[in-house]
Parts: sequence; C-alpha cells; structure tokens
Amino acid sequence: YMRGEYNAYLQETHEKISSGLLRIAALPHKNVSKTTELVNLVEQNASVHLLENYRQKTEKYVLEKSEQSVKSLQNELHFYESQYRKKKTRNKSDVEKIAQLKARLETRKNAYTAAQQEFNNLHSKLFNIADVQAKVQENQEIFKFYCAGNSVFRVSISKKQISIRELGSTAPIEKLTNRVVTGIKQRNYSKTDVAKLSKLLLPSVVARNINIIPDGFLNYLPFEILEVSNSKHPIIN
Repeated sequence: YMRGEYNAYLQETHEKISSGLLRIAALPHKNVSKTTELVNLVEQNASVHLLENYRQKTEKYVLEKSEQSVKSLQNELHFYESQYRKKKTRNKSDVEKIAQLKARLETRKNAYTAAQQEFNNLHSKLFNIADVQAKVQENQEIFKFYCAGNSVFRVSISKKQISIRELGSTAPIEKLTNRVVTGIKQRNYSKTDVAKLSKLLLPSVVARNINIIPDGFLNYLPFEILEVSNSKHPIIN
C-alpha cells in the first residue's frame, strides 16, 4: 500500500498475489507448515487490504461524523452556559438543560473514544490459521473459497488438517454458477448443472458440520442445494 488508499488497481493486484500464493500452496506436497504459512500470508494480506477499505469508510462516515457530533454538542453547551452566566434570574430548567447537555456530551465522547480504540485495535490483530483450527470441533469442517484472479480455490480446514485445491478457471465456474442461480430465481434450474457445480466445488466426502465461507460471485450461490457426490443428497441434509 505504501500509505496509499484502497483502489481498484490494488484490488486487482491483491487478487493476483493471492492467486499466485494459493497456486503454490495447492501444489502436491506434504509440508503442512508451508501450507499454513502460505494461507496465513494470503489472509494477512487480505486483512490489510480489507482494513484499508474499511479505514476509508470508517474515517469518513463514522469517526468524522462522531467528531462533528461531539463538536456540535460542545458548541451547544458553550452557548447555554454563556447565556446562563448572563442571566440575572436563573431557573431550574436552565440548570437541568445544561446538565442534560453535559451528560449527552460525555456519552458521545465515550462512544467516540471507544470507536477510535476499536479501530486502532484492528491494526494489532494478526491472522493465524492455528487460532481457527483451535476453535474447530472434531466433526466440523470449514470450506473457504477464493475467487482469485483467473482461478477458483478451496481451502479445507479441519481440527488437524488444512488442504488447498485449485478447482478450475474462474470464467467457466462463474458461468455455471450464474446459470444455476438464474435457474433458482426462475424456479427452473437444471439438476445436471447443480451436479456439475457440486462436483467442482465440494469434495466427495464432507464432515457432518460444515461451515462455508464464499467469495466473489459464489456469494450469490445457495450452497445448501449442492450435493455431496458420495451420497447424492443436498448438503443441507
């Protein structure tokens, strides 16, 4: 990033980098530590990329807005306090109004400080796949998909294993996915297309408890209709 901001060129570059790293990790080898290292690198890069995108939106729409809100209340409080000091006759409602403004200002300041702290804390969190695996149950499996550049990848994560597979070129998988999604919307999807897509995206055997993290165009696909090839039943079953 070199202190630059999120932009379309960096999105394209990030996808190419991720694709290259995942392709290396998907090569036939038995070095689990190397696979883990590459997945961590992909996710750490993705975290920085996402954070820069989030930073733009947060600083512009959340932090700046919160800061303006605090300043607005400070100005309002200053106005009422100055008016109060000028009055010869001071009543209870004036005191209550100032107390209410002070309370609102304190609440808003605390919220602003908390938002800043939460944002700053994001910088110190480094992704580690081992932390994910520590939370995975024995009968559980996570499928994380990556639509990275010209290829689609699947990272399979269980309690003790992690594997990466390059599923194929992006264009034909996206075309097939769009056909299935369109068919579902029109209530006339092809079971043959679903079977083809299932074979492309899912392994022949899956755990009883599955967590799916899609990416790109796969976000539009209802994965629950896909079939596990060894059972011919939708994975929702």
